[in-house]
Amino acid sequence: MNRVELRQEIKNLLAWDTSTTDTVANARLNEAILRGFDALATECPAALVPRAETISLPGTSTAATGANGTISTTDDKWVMVFNGAFAPTTDGTWNKLMYLEVNLPSTSGVGRTNRYQCREFWFNALTGKYYVSLDRPWTDGTMTGMTWNLIPLYIWLPNDVTSVQSVMRYGATGGPMQLKTITQAVAQSKVRNIYQSTAGYPTEIRRDFAQQMNAPLYAPPVEIVNDATWGNEPFGKFQYAFTYCSGYRSLSNMSPGGTPIPWQESAPSPVSDVITVVLNKNVKVTLPNVAWEENFGDATTRRYGRSGIYKRIYRKRISVGGGTNPNIESPEVYQFLADVEDTATAFIDDGSIVPDRSLRMPESQGYFGWSLYPTPTDYVEFDFRYTKRPRRLENDADVPEFDPMYLHALCYYAAAWQAHRDAALDVAATLQAKASEAIKRLQSTQANPTGRVTRKGMDPYGPYRGVPGVFKQVP
Repeated sequence: MNRVELRQEIKNLLAWDTSTTDTVANARLNEAILRGFDALATECPAALVPRAETISLPGTSTAATGANGTISTTDDKWVMVFNGAFAPTTDGTWNKLMYLEVNLPSTSGVGRTNRYQCREFWFNALTGKYYVSLDRPWTDGTMTGMTWNLIPLYIWLPNDVTSVQSVMRYGATGGPMQLKTITQAVAQSKVRNIYQSTAGYPTEIRRDFAQQMNAPLYAPPVEIVNDATWGNEPFGKFQYAFTYCSGYRSLSNMSPGGTPIPWQESAPSPVSDVITVVLNKNVKVTLPNVAWEENFGDATTRRYGRSGIYKRIYRKRISVGGGTNPNIESPEVYQFLADVEDTATAFIDDGSIVPDRSLRMPESQGYFGWSLYPTPTDYVEFDFRYTKRPRRLENDADVPEFDPMYLHALCYYAAAWQAHRDAALDVAATLQAKASEAIKRLQSTQANPTGRVTRKGMDPYGPYRGVPGVFKQVP
């Protein structure tokens, strides 16, 4: 059932008689559907369909024995340099993921270790060395020859993931992961500290703590650039928005359209004005210099352009105006277009990029870090099965992502919200009660598909009721 059919069902429940072309009524009903989704996801998480995602992590790297060289400070307090043969990964997959532990000399205090979340790794061809930028400045003065550890402490999952049902570890030592709370982990001393060995493969996972990237604050200005060739994308009317991102998940696990997935992504910016493109015109999208805002925009510093943040641009097609390949859809949703570095202040859309229709602009509210125990020594791959709050319906052809058995409950919740908005409180209460009744009926059916309730246990001598310290037979 798509959004058009959902609107009609709500109108039926409320005895509305509005035209299907009434844009004001349709907008109100679309909002009611969104609120109905929120209510259904909150009251009945079982209605959400499970998703599967593969996430891989590199192993821990260490120079505690000196085999990988050492690390030193530089003339920039946000940047450190690796000495020796060690070569970190510089394709973005370690950015935001890896934590750097630097072991200070004994003269600074026995066991003194500084820990940083790594912004970005890169290689400088002029010096022939690898560098890393830090999430905050180094404050212990000039130091050289320090040992270090690089550790993937957390897997970042969006905080709209409502529950994780299972995590499977793959490989020669594969198996199911135990899902625990961080409180259990601390009580059992199963959390990593700087003295703990990282040897072994992970057997436990738990939700640890949250992070949220600051979102862009303004709508990107757009303008037409004259006398420029437009590519093979058909021209037409467009709108643009963007997000801030850090890092990439494994490049072997991209979107179906071939786009890397960020480790973290901010909420989107306000959207741009609508702009019309015709043949031989391009669009210039003006962007903020986030590197400067992060204090990584001074070209005289070593950290210039190494904030670990990039801008991800999304474009919404409103119409197809003509040109090459005109027989395409105009879904009116924001789809991924391009990634732009932190120092760039403009992006030129010249029609040469085909948007990734499998990757829509997210509604990110932040991320939870899921920690592992033990911390992985070697590369490890996981299959996550989880549920998350359903994606909002952005156009009339969109179909809700939930178990279709709960369709009536969704419609009741949406209609109840609309009735409440119209101050028809008795109607709203009745519809909400019907939604709750439908959910309870479906839950009772799904909890016990046989329809039979039994207390018979597996013991051959009959059913037992457990009493602390005693097994008492039930007559």
